[in-house]
Amino acid sequence: NKDYLKSFLSNEYIQELEYKTFSHYSIPSDDNTAEIMEIGTPENIEFDCMNTTYYGNNAIAIPVTFDIDVTASFAIFKADYYVNDYDFSIEDLNKHYYLASNEFTLEVTAVIVLTIDIDSFEFREDVSEEAFEKIINIESIEIDSIDSI
Repeated sequence: NKDYLKSFLSNEYIQELEYKTFSHYSIPSDDNTAEIMEIGTPENIEFDCMNTTYYGNNAIAIPVTFDIDVTASFAIFKADYYVNDYDFSIEDLNKHYYLASNEFTLEVTAVIVLTIDIDSFEFREDVSEEAFEKIINIESIEIDSIDSI
């Protein structure tokens, strides 16, 4: 029941992304990295159910990819800032650098883990959302790992 998991994940605050760094050639810092400061809501959520893994003790892991808007900060050399026409906000960091922040849309690949009550339902092709809610331990759903940003 992907729709139920999508609904849950799109309402979940992805705290595992807080203060993570990511890199991209377009980030004008010395090392092309930025640190995530604010996190939006996951969108375009896709589950890779064909690669679901059983962890034992009724826990299953499902790979997932999603897009998420974030605000990230990075240090930019003052001379580089003045030479280019950037439109992000800055504040003085030190004599040579500004602390800048900008919005980015990231594609994240992660793994979610959830616990199911295998004994509470009969296996069949489709499981209704009501039945799905009964077999999934909502409190058990968590992000197990962030594999790529």
